[in-house]
Amino acid sequence: ENKEEMIMPRIYVEWAAGRSKEVQNALAKKLTEAAVEVVPGTKPDGVRVVFRENAKEDIYKGGIPFSEL
Repeated sequence: ENKEEMIMPRIYVEWAAGRSKEVQNALAKKLTEAAVEVVPGTKPDGVRVVFRENAKEDIYKGGIPFSEL
């Protein structure tokens, strides 16, 4: 990685699987816009948004699998 790459933000979104590509694209766009606004010197092409999807049965809330909520 070069110095410029090291200062550019990489944003990870970890969420339950099943959201549409349209929702994912919209969120990536908004996160990119926010990073450009907040992080000095950031340009849109320097922002990386990485989505990690998890099966609902692998996510727990209050000890109960999301798939059962």
